[in-house]
Amino acid sequence: MSVTGGRIVFAFFAAVSLLIWAWRTFSTGIKKLHIEGSERISVQGPIIKKSKRSVMDVLFHDKNSKMYLNVFVVIMIYYIFWNFVANTFGQFTTFMFVKAGASQTLSTGIGLGLHIAALFILGVYVTIAGSAKRNTWFTIGVIFAVIAMAGLAIFGATSVALIVGFMLIGGCR
Repeated sequence: MSVTGGRIVFAFFAAVSLLIWAWRTFSTGIKKLHIEGSERISVQGPIIKKSKRSVMDVLFHDKNSKMYLNVFVVIMIYYIFWNFVANTFGQFTTFMFVKAGASQTLSTGIGLGLHIAALFILGVYVTIAGSAKRNTWFTIGVIFAVIAMAGLAIFGATSVALIVGFMLIGGCR
């Protein structure tokens, strides 16, 4: 559909955004929730004590700054690599499928199907994430992610079936 397809997608996004904005702005139920929340805060006092210290001050000048800085760096490294992989999968999925011999249309359809499958996999994950076994499942998810990334790196875009398989395994992360 060329440029028209992109316009349709962004028109859809704009329509959904406008609908949600109108609902949030004009809904009496939402206004009621805001009023009840404000009343609760005024009766109970602020829920969160605000500190005058900046995050940088806590990270570098607090008595526990080494611990805070270590945790911050580990989280930063995790999200850098997580977003790097997610962005790569998002941007190059269709390219990989086309390089493996699939048509552009088939590649887009497979990518859509994989995203829907990932949605269901994430639905299962959220039931596990709050359980006592979350660390075990997180470790399993990391192993799946490494298998998916290593598999794609080793085998490349040689087979549509391999790409689908590794992306499904990666979706279990």
